[in-house]
Amino acid sequence: MSGTIFIPRELDAIESRVGASPDTVKRLVGLGFE
Repeated sequence: MSGTIFIPRELDAIESRVGASPDTVKRLVGLGFE
């Protein structure tokens, strides 16, 4: 499997949600995504 995933960055300073955690990104890269 190969592909590119875009995870948008939060633009608002008070935004408390995250697009992806470091652990999630490591898993996706391990699966072959960029």
